[in-house]
Amino acid sequence: MNMTGRVDPTPYLLVAERLHLQGENKEAIEFQRKAIELGAAGAAACLNLGVMQIAAGFVDEGIESYGKALLLEPDFQQALFNLGVVLRQQGDHLTAIYCFRRVIELDPACLNAYDSLCDCLIALKNYAAVAQTALQSINLDNGHANGYYHLGIACLEQNNLDGARTFLERAAALNADNNNIQNTLGLACLAGGELQRGWDLYERRWYKESMPMLLRRFDWPWWGGETGKVIFVWREQGIADQIMFSSMLEELAARSQKVIFACSKKLIRLMQRSLPGIQVLDLDDTLAMDAVKGIIEVQCALGSLARWLRPEVASFPKADHFLTPNPVRVAYWKNRLSSLGPERNVGICWRSGDMSGDRHWYCTRIEQWQTIFSVPGVRFINLQYDECSAELESARHHCGVTVHAFPEVDLFDDLDETAALTRALDLVITAPTTAGILAAALGVPVWMMISGFEWQHLGTAENCWYSSLVSIHRQWDQPWETILDQTAQRLADLN
Repeated sequence: MNMTGRVDPTPYLLVAERLHLQGENKEAIEFQRKAIELGAAGAAACLNLGVMQIAAGFVDEGIESYGKALLLEPDFQQALFNLGVVLRQQGDHLTAIYCFRRVIELDPACLNAYDSLCDCLIALKNYAAVAQTALQSINLDNGHANGYYHLGIACLEQNNLDGARTFLERAAALNADNNNIQNTLGLACLAGGELQRGWDLYERRWYKESMPMLLRRFDWPWWGGETGKVIFVWREQGIADQIMFSSMLEELAARSQKVIFACSKKLIRLMQRSLPGIQVLDLDDTLAMDAVKGIIEVQCALGSLARWLRPEVASFPKADHFLTPNPVRVAYWKNRLSSLGPERNVGICWRSGDMSGDRHWYCTRIEQWQTIFSVPGVRFINLQYDECSAELESARHHCGVTVHAFPEVDLFDDLDETAALTRALDLVITAPTTAGILAAALGVPVWMMISGFEWQHLGTAENCWYSSLVSIHRQWDQPWETILDQTAQRLADLN
């Protein structure tokens, strides 16, 4: 307490800062709030409170604190930048863009603001503005790797692979330690058919700042392509990637003493039937894992198998399928569908089950399928694997079509029964979803409507992983209705 009787807030500020640096943000918030109550009411105090709140996971409170800082000091550059970052993470790209542009007005040399502005513009698919902003950052600093990186991303999304390679190579040369840049360059290499380099750079996926993946910390040595080992292969990424990369396991088994594959629980029954010579278990099953630990010699992440088993396009087998559904259940579904009439049975999945971030740009709405639903002689079967009853009712009301749904099949968790239903279909039309990948792995003809960058063709005209999958590409500025109309005509031509 000073001579005026007021309590000095400085000790509280110092304690709050120390706790924040130690990662104890919830406790730091209380001391920071106390300091503000005692008179530390400046914009900097509000900014620091917001930083602590965001770090503790209290996002809404943090945004409010940044707002208070800007009310006190409208041109507070750090508060504008921090607010832009959190709003971008929340998906409010338009407001974030305002924040970053205002930062640039205040400090035209702030490269971080240019980078963050590019991230927002990429999310909104405004590639002309991305190029303009990235070039401005490069004009400020010709060695600014992120400027070239953002130019490369813009080119990739517009299917300009040559341009993407040029810019990404420059970015990678300028910043060899940036995992986002190196991993994206790897995908561009794969897309261009440069597989060995692409797979090597694909290993940087574990450390990407934008979307880090879980690198399992097991004690066994990493597999280096040798034969005759007991190898433990563990899942990574989502269900679709597990399915795609599992296509290499049978070949791995032929060159190994034993393969143990730890996948997601929902895939176990289907994988056990499809891979009879491989021990399949649930990676999250502690007892099952304990039972095999003593015999494992080496380990490998599922996607990393490709470095050794798919070094060139010629190493991809020409199999029509690699997953095997339950034949009894396939027969059941064929009979059940046949009882509904003689129409062609076409499964549909119009969007991803996860529509967070910018995924809405890559998926359709069921109301847009009017021309497809109008094709005669077709029975449509629902493969949308989350709650979609309102959308199915919308299709009935607006498009005049009944999309047959079988609620007794858990399309999300019971992938074995889903595989049987899918194998009974004549065709699957889908956005880039797990439903389409599962169908292709089963050998069902699949038309996948894809927007943006796709690397799985590996420099060829076809998807190298699935012989039955046909990609229908949408240009970044092309209306979905154009693609759906083309797909409807393709479907009509089958009759």
